[in-house]
Amino acid sequence: MIKITMNVMLLVVAMAAIFLLRAEGREFLVGDELGWTIPPGGAADYTSWAAKHSFVTGDVIVGEQDLVLVTKQNFHKCNTKDPLFLRKDPVKIKFGGSGIYYFTSSLPSHCKKGQKVAVRVRDSSTMSSTSSTSPSPSVTEAPQALPLEFLPDNNIIEKMARTMNMNNVMVLAIAIIAISVVLPTTEAALYTVGDELGWAIPPEAGYYVAWASKHSFFVNDILVFNFTEGEEDLAMVTKEDFDACNTSNPLFYFDEPPTLKFLASDTFYFTSTFDGHCPRGQKVAIYIAPSSATPPCPSPTAAVQAHATIPIKFVSMKVKQGKRS
Repeated sequence: MIKITMNVMLLVVAMAAIFLLRAEGREFLVGDELGWTIPPGGAADYTSWAAKHSFVTGDVIVGEQDLVLVTKQNFHKCNTKDPLFLRKDPVKIKFGGSGIYYFTSSLPSHCKKGQKVAVRVRDSSTMSSTSSTSPSPSVTEAPQALPLEFLPDNNIIEKMARTMNMNNVMVLAIAIIAISVVLPTTEAALYTVGDELGWAIPPEAGYYVAWASKHSFFVNDILVFNFTEGEEDLAMVTKEDFDACNTSNPLFYFDEPPTLKFLASDTFYFTSTFDGHCPRGQKVAIYIAPSSATPPCPSPTAAVQAHATIPIKFVSMKVKQGKRS
């Protein structure tokens, strides 16, 4: 009897730990069982899907593939040539602000065949649980400075729990709860990459390495990349492409100066796609530490490569995935 009771307690603790990781907002799969595809009933299928859900700030939507965010005008015209962002791979998006967000697919003819949805997001602090969710002209369109977060996969803990014995699950749960209690909360710091130089070909190849080494970056810190649009750009790449100065397949590409807020501990790799700029030193690896403890220096063995689902809030910019146009 004691053993059964203990196992129940362990399971409750483990579930509580998982709940803590997911408690920030609800998660919705776009289209539910249908998923994200050309709908059999045309655009009305996704209109009905959006209407039966009540979205508030903090909620998360999951797109299975090829999810494009566009303006209201481009949404109605099925124009995806200048998206606010484009993701070819599966993505989780957390809504940080209220408004109407217009999503479609960039695949040929998919939008015209109904693969498009307008998601109305209300402010969680003022919304009534009985509010209608259908888009209305009185609601402000989602701003160009998008209050969105791209989230990492939170299923790792659940997968671990299914494969571990109960004693290990309890240790994991206690560790998660302990970390959430003892980690200090700190105000975000804002940095301009390169300081006075900004984002440009540096006077010497090691300039940005030296700049990064003199700063300690933590979760929620903000980086500003200053450059003149058309004369410079910014690409986020994998570690392998960073080392090889290969910008043919960036994780994200910015043709306008971005402001980025980092939401998770990781190492992120940035460079320029302009010919010859990366080999001349216009590249920087940013290690984001998880707490206010002194962070270790990033290394090929210790640093975690930036994920395809990027835990970054794009505070102000347009973001595209893929090559420069």
